[in-house]
Amino acid sequence: MNSSTISSNLARSSASRYLGVFALVVLVLGVITFWLVQPIAPQFTGNLSFDQKLLYLRQHPPLADMPLTLVVGSSMALNNLDTDILADEDGRPALNLGVWGMSLHDSGKLANQFEKLYRIDEIIMAVQFFEMLDEPQTSFVISDDVLRTYLNRSRPLAGLVYRNFYESLKVRRDWHRKYDNPLSYTNLKFTVTGAVPLSLSHDAIAPERWTPSQKFSSACTNCMAEIDTLCRATRAKGLPFTAVMPPLTHWIKEKRPDVKAIYADRRGRLHAAMTACNGAVFDVADWADFDDSCFADFAHLNTGGMKYMTALFVEWRAGHLQPRSRPITCDGGLETSSQSTPDKLAQPATAIAGSAGSRDSHR
Repeated sequence: MNSSTISSNLARSSASRYLGVFALVVLVLGVITFWLVQPIAPQFTGNLSFDQKLLYLRQHPPLADMPLTLVVGSSMALNNLDTDILADEDGRPALNLGVWGMSLHDSGKLANQFEKLYRIDEIIMAVQFFEMLDEPQTSFVISDDVLRTYLNRSRPLAGLVYRNFYESLKVRRDWHRKYDNPLSYTNLKFTVTGAVPLSLSHDAIAPERWTPSQKFSSACTNCMAEIDTLCRATRAKGLPFTAVMPPLTHWIKEKRPDVKAIYADRRGRLHAAMTACNGAVFDVADWADFDDSCFADFAHLNTGGMKYMTALFVEWRAGHLQPRSRPITCDGGLETSSQSTPDKLAQPATAIAGSAGSRDSHR
């Protein structure tokens, strides 16, 4: 064998070794990356809270043969209704499908999709005044097939084609600080039933979320249409439907007369709409006066406020709540008077928008 042949063989052998080592390194890095992003959901919609809720449901699926109370809505449902309390009181499962920025239209669509997958026995929608808009809003959707496939745990690679590893790694980097942190507005540490309490301390309250400066639409020609549609569809199936309207801070109603007026208008319209569609409405302001110490911002309750409102809702739903406005104060929060409100919370800024009787009485 001549020297040129030997050199050629050595070169090929060396190249093969380098390629083998390179492939091994790529494989190891791929396995490490895949392991790192496991707590992060595939990017089905680009809405982190929605995608993470799907991952949570894939890992903790409701029992298909048991009746399920379904709670839908935006962060008004996610952060304001403690579905763990509902489940405990009912003695049956409850699922909080609330996610950031979920529109009324998308909430109705998602409720319909889940009715095809589980035995839904009741639908509750949490809604605030700024979500009742004339034009239907569609922020994010997922197809029936993709939803069904991903929630099927027998498909281990389901959702892989929706995975953006770069985005997943960025979220993973901030996971414990921003998303697995009860002291963060962006907390996504779901409870057993999918709710997320906001355990923000006094010093952690964001000024831009406490005193919003944006203008809210007062127009309401068709602003109840989406709620009415879901209510009528639910009632046509013989299921209870309840709209829950959380409270607002005293602070925002005092500082923003326009917000106070729109809030009062939507409360009245919601009551009328539920009467028309044979649904029910739990407007917490009819039953209790929540102190500002119960809020994480102008419209989201903190952990104490969430538990108080849900406890009142449970009483109302069972037909035990008496018609009187009781004062509710939560420990460790803000005082109600403007004199004792921190200066930093008094500065207006742009807010980050998410953002009567027994349960069987309206079957």
